[in-house]
Amino acid sequence: MPPAARRRRSGLEEEKDEEEKDEEDVAAEGEGQKGEGESQEAQIGVHVAKIVKKAKTTAKRRTKRVPWTKAMVVELRRYSKEKVPVAKISRTMKRTVGAIRAKGVQLGLPLGHRR
Repeated sequence: MPPAARRRRSGLEEEKDEEEKDEEDVAAEGEGQKGEGESQEAQIGVHVAKIVKKAKTTAKRRTKRVPWTKAMVVELRRYSKEKVPVAKISRTMKRTVGAIRAKGVQLGLPLGHRR
């Protein structure tokens, strides 16, 4: 295929290719141990290996929770008193809307469109 006709591969396609290679490697290891006919146990082992690998990659994406400081609570109380929209509070405090609402409920602050 000429270089001009080649299309760029997206990151998703590359990830799929890597997963297929990993599956082939795990399957090859299982074949080396069990012979030509794969048993059900070998197939389960391959499946478990895939799940463990995905669990490791998703755990890295998780963000660390940041505790609420007294200054943040004071700031949230001030925003509530000024009747600032929750979305704007969320952006300025760099927290999710759900986190802002949960803390507001915990503190008994009126937040949201129905104050």
